[in-house]
Amino acid sequence: MSILNFFFITLILFGVAYSVKWEFCDPNADYKIRIESARIYPDPIKIGKNVLGVLNGTLLEEIDGGTLKIQLKYGGQPIYKIEDPICSAPQVFLCPHKPGFVSLSKTVPIPSFTPSGTYTGEVTIFDQNIEVVVCIKFTMDIMK
Repeated sequence: MSILNFFFITLILFGVAYSVKWEFCDPNADYKIRIESARIYPDPIKIGKNVLGVLNGTLLEEIDGGTLKIQLKYGGQPIYKIEDPICSAPQVFLCPHKPGFVSLSKTVPIPSFTPSGTYTGEVTIFDQNIEVVVCIKFTMDIMK
């Protein structure tokens, strides 16, 4: 799965969904993005099927650059870890991005060889000043 696809599916998982539970890494933090709505279809996520994600939110400060860090675990073992420039994903996030409404949608295939089970992870986005834009911890179930 490409970094763009994984980044996007992780973002769309922030919504209220049957198969996904999430929380901010620090519930008291003053993050620079407000997630207003997110949906995934189908829910629960199915192996070998496409997942459509739609995310709407408000960016509170301009983003000119930064870094995306993702870690995914299966069975408690790290299976995916990456650190990439946020602006290297132009289909997902254009830089500079002014404060205001943000809407993203993307269809992502879940490969047929994906093991069913519970996955956990953390996504942190830093801005050009190495300040946290948002940090999310999540648990998701992927089913056959």
